[in-house]
Amino acid sequence: MNEKLPRESNHSRNGGPGGKRYSLLDCFSGKDIGKTVTVTLVNGRTESGILRDVGMFDIKLELPIRRELIVFKHSIITVSVL
Repeated sequence: MNEKLPRESNHSRNGGPGGKRYSLLDCFSGKDIGKTVTVTLVNGRTESGILRDVGMFDIKLELPIRRELIVFKHSIITVSVL
């Protein structure tokens, strides 16, 4: 009788124009590995490099100085694939 309905989380709401949902999974797919990407982080820092791997919670970039950088997806604000 007093059944509670599941609450809708912020992650499942329609966010874009026309009701399109945006996700980092859309931005980082297998087809983008090897491409140059630029990510902006929540602290304002911008990092550019070659996308080497995509995990469930993080991405791996190869920086121009030949070092690898692991970035957690929850810290990313914007993504540009070049």
